[in-house]
Amino acid sequence: MLLRDLKKDDLATLRSWFSDPELDRRLSYPTDEWWHYVQTESRASVHIAADAQDNVLGEIQVDRGPENVGQFAFFVCPSLRGQGLGKQMLKLFIEGPGSTYASLLASVEPDNHASLAVLSALGFESSGSLDEDGMLSLYHRAVIDASPEMGW
Repeated sequence: MLLRDLKKDDLATLRSWFSDPELDRRLSYPTDEWWHYVQTESRASVHIAADAQDNVLGEIQVDRGPENVGQFAFFVCPSLRGQGLGKQMLKLFIEGPGSTYASLLASVEPDNHASLAVLSALGFESSGSLDEDGMLSLYHRAVIDASPEMGW
């Protein structure tokens, strides 16, 4: 598995995955407006997990927030769930592009047990309470040590 930047050709594949009800209820469909945002907004980046034949396996979107926090969301191709790809993809991200952030932050629904398990296995820690949107915040200090002012 490798991580690469999102290409316009990837949109059809990503969009086809949203016929899966689980994915569709958890994340936003990759619209043309979203494509424009991730292509033009300097604080946003999208990484595609692909196999050796460049088949798309998953996606990670990260936005650089205040204090150099990488706020991200991720998903794996619905037909490939349960094979450890999410963990492998996030490990590559943490060791690669994610290492440029002071810390990484994921907001996850408390009933999304698969994502919570992956994040926990990779050393993410929960804030322990739900935010105003009913999400759990899980954070991970990247290679660069976060400042104590961040409150983690």
